This record gives sequence, C-alpha cells and structure tokens, in this order.
Amino acid sequence: MGELRELAAGRVDLLAEVAGIFEGTSEGELDEPLARQAAQLCRDAGADPNAIPAWVEKGRRRRAAAGLPPFSASTRRQARPR
Repeated sequence: MGELRELAAGRVDLLAEVAGIFEGTSEGELDEPLARQAAQLCRDAGADPNAIPAWVEKGRRRRAAAGLPPFSASTRRQARPR
C-alpha cells in the first residue's frame, strides 16, 4: 500500500476517484472481480471513503455512455460559413 499511497502523493481524492471509476465501470462485467480488487487497493491506500460513491456513479454513467452508438456525420450540426 505504501507505493500506491506514495504515487498518489497524499491525494486521497485521487485514490477515491480511481476506486470509484473502477467499481462503477466494471459492474456486471467479466473483469469486475479484478476491478474490485484494484479499488480495494485504493481504499487500503487511504482513499476518501466519502468521495467514492459519487465516483462510482460517474463510472456507471461512463459505462452507459460507452454503450451508445457514436454520432454520425450526417446528424451533426454543420457550421454555416459566414
């Protein structure tokens, strides 16, 4: 844990972000057990436990957005020349 804590340079908010994103993006996925272990390492290194739930939600939103089809060029609004 010391190495991870050192890499984070005391940024417990950063450790919470990483833990939450790992948990939120991996729910129901094949890599969920590994992601949960990585998140636990962040928790053990001192992640702010109060900040993690918000990052889990952010991870869930990112996962949901990643499953959406990309915008096609025909549906993008084209800038009009002046």
